Amino acid sequence: MNLKFKFLNAAVVCLIFSVSAITNIASAGLIEETWQGTVTSSSTTSVLSIGEIATWTIQYDDSSLIMHEYTEGQDGIAGTADDAVNQTFDASCPGGEYCAQYMMFADALFNLDAFELPMLEFMRANGEVENDFKDKHYAWRYASTSGSNYYEMEFGSSEFRYRAGHEDVVYYKYTNKGARTVSLNEIKMVSSRSIVDVPEPSTLAILALAMIGLTSRRFMKSLIK
Repeated sequence: MNLKFKFLNAAVVCLIFSVSAITNIASAGLIEETWQGTVTSSSTTSVLSIGEIATWTIQYDDSSLIMHEYTEGQDGIAGTADDAVNQTFDASCPGGEYCAQYMMFADALFNLDAFELPMLEFMRANGEVENDFKDKHYAWRYASTSGSNYYEMEFGSSEFRYRAGHEDVVYYKYTNKGARTVSLNEIKMVSSRSIVDVPEPSTLAILALAMIGLTSRRFMKSLIK
């Protein structure tokens, strides 16, 4: 009788594990958005022409309520191991400082190769080097309770700013010869997708049955002994 109860308990644990896995995966909020816009002005027209279409992406957790600003550390380089959190912004309710004004705060990952790569090409051709004169950096996607959505990044010698539906995109690259800028309008989101791989329900069911099957084999072996 005791062995039967052990088997039953093991089977229940397997089922709970499977349900828990489904719940955790379903609640993950990692999103990738793809945007595009038309170049309206550029201080590097030799590599980014007026009227050219540029595309960029951003990844963030749309369930996040916290974002951070970082210091560059002793090496003075953004994104290295000695970076440290300088400030934390909290929109959680209750208790968060920005609870009333904002509904989402998220650290974000920007892919701005459409601007960065042509800019670096221009800089090499003109003997310019990057000027990282700021000792703090951040990359954010946040939303206000009034419905405004913000995309902002200051990282190394690059800066990016956009308030969806209200402003043009502005990208800055700071060099030893000043700030190089690119402005875009006709901004639109091309796609938005979840980048968390969610297994099919059948796959999870098979996993649960396999775990129960392994447990039952151990149970049968114990009976034979």
